[in-house]
Amino acid sequence: MKKIELDSIAIPQALDLAVEKGIQKGKEELKRKKRRKILFNTSAAAAVLLVFAGYCRANPAFAKELPLIGGIFQELQDKSRITGDWSQNGENLSEHLETPEKSEEEILQEMYEKYGDEAGNIRIIPVEVYCDGTSLYLTLRLENLEEKGFGELLKQEDTGEYADMQINGNLQYKDMEQNFSVWMTVTQKDSRLVEGMVQIPFDQPVETKEDSSFQMEIRLLAWNDSSRTAQPEAFADMQDARYCLIGQQVWNLEIPVSIDGTRTQRYTVEQTGEKGFGLEEILVSPYDIKVKQIRPQMDGQEKDTLYLECLKNLKEVTGIDGYATYEEDKHLGLKLPLDSTLLAFDQDGVPLEWTASSGMEGYDVFSTKQKKITRLYLYQLPAFGGYTVMKDQENARKLALFSYELEIREEP
Repeated sequence: MKKIELDSIAIPQALDLAVEKGIQKGKEELKRKKRRKILFNTSAAAAVLLVFAGYCRANPAFAKELPLIGGIFQELQDKSRITGDWSQNGENLSEHLETPEKSEEEILQEMYEKYGDEAGNIRIIPVEVYCDGTSLYLTLRLENLEEKGFGELLKQEDTGEYADMQINGNLQYKDMEQNFSVWMTVTQKDSRLVEGMVQIPFDQPVETKEDSSFQMEIRLLAWNDSSRTAQPEAFADMQDARYCLIGQQVWNLEIPVSIDGTRTQRYTVEQTGEKGFGLEEILVSPYDIKVKQIRPQMDGQEKDTLYLECLKNLKEVTGIDGYATYEEDKHLGLKLPLDSTLLAFDQDGVPLEWTASSGMEGYDVFSTKQKKITRLYLYQLPAFGGYTVMKDQENARKLALFSYELEIREEP
């Protein structure tokens, strides 16, 4: 696998010496550990899975009696940044097991041996999975084998939900390989058990009709222990109000999946406006909308001239005066590259939420919140800092460097 540059990960400098020994120890243990990987890419295995899955669908009563591990999608899918119906469309990896009469503990052990991994006293098991060709949606079971466990995960004051965990790592699928750094929506069952749901967007859409497996390498976990009881080898006291714990180990996961590309529509735009700004492509799924922008190449003088024009337009349209900030930055010698921000509105004029945590490389991602989008309005605006987050569609239209309207087809 491609090595992730750890220096690029935002970790307090004080952690470097604390985790170096732990990382090396984890790598040595990983080399000694022998686990049997099951790849679901042979015709015989595919036939067995097809027959078994077909029998369960034909006999829902039998399927309900199976002591399946799961339900994480169902619990967390409406709490994540990108909401969806993955509990209905996702695969439960416990269904791939050939002996459904086993106990829950035995099933978990078999899932661990086939799909999961353990490092730094933390065992990670993938449980449910869904892939639409643009993102991998995954639920994970994290068990801390130490008695002190994860401590008490921090809760958000405004919602009462648990604060997200951070996961960094590497993902491989056939010829595709990419790094990722994402937030995971979690729920804590007890001090030693955490379940979570994560979306990992692909740098480029994946198209295939064959069942295969993703290889995931997790290299970093970060969470907040408000109880201050868990103390792994690597930790940092980030704020007085919470305890940020960072575990740097190597967890290797095997994730069999069938890619469902039927629910994702691709629209090729490849249009630009007078200033050279425009859109290249739009990907629409029931869960989110991904848009790839086109930005022109400009020299410093061209950017400065256009930026001043945009500031003038901003004041005329909204009354906001951005010249003071511009002059201050110029006085400090700061460069002002003219970037563009994308705003999206649906058929009712409601702005779609931009989801920073799930952006494909070069794409802006907007959550649909499971609302049926029939018409999409996109506006490319100059990056005015905080001024770009405007909820008024008419203002967005007047300030846009490029506008585009899309009528979305019915889902296949």
